[in-house]
Amino acid sequence: MRNNNALRNVKYWIATLLILPIICFGCGNQEESTSSSKHTQFTRWGISFEYPKNWKEHPADRVALMKNYIAAELKPYDRDLIEFTMITGDNDDIALLVSKYNTSKELQPSELVAERNKVYKDAMNAGDVTKINHVKETTVANLPAVEEDVERSNGGRGRTYKIILDKTIFELLFVVSQGRKFDTYLDVLAHIISTLSIV
Repeated sequence: MRNNNALRNVKYWIATLLILPIICFGCGNQEESTSSSKHTQFTRWGISFEYPKNWKEHPADRVALMKNYIAAELKPYDRDLIEFTMITGDNDDIALLVSKYNTSKELQPSELVAERNKVYKDAMNAGDVTKINHVKETTVANLPAVEEDVERSNGGRGRTYKIILDKTIFELLFVVSQGRKFDTYLDVLAHIISTLSIV
């Protein structure tokens, strides 16, 4: 039963990689802003950060199914999804999933690290994950956080930041569907994280 819960928790990440090209179809054809700024400011739900101007946030109706799926995956862990959105790059390679959810109790980073290591080890045994680059405690926006970096059997790679504020977790999942291109986006990811604040 516990293994099933652990594997269930990673399925939405895999589903994201499968759904991403469908959702992003035509993203590169969208008209770019004429603004001289290179970034768009995201400020909602108590979180703020900058992402590239040519990236597109998808309307709520286009990501409603994914939001419902993630909410269902979090339930066995006594976590309630409050907010969710997805921002995609100017091609179908990359997506940034932003979530806000509440926990039944305040979690320590060490607890999340232990939980996530088990989830990913179970996923490796199931053949879904090929490599765990790291799962570690860190600090983001002067708050305790957990950073995860894993590679998948379908060729994708993702880096997740879980930022803990009392009984709320802000999660940013940075997914590159072709993991071999991941390093080319490190500067973009660094900018997103360096501009992130909890407001």
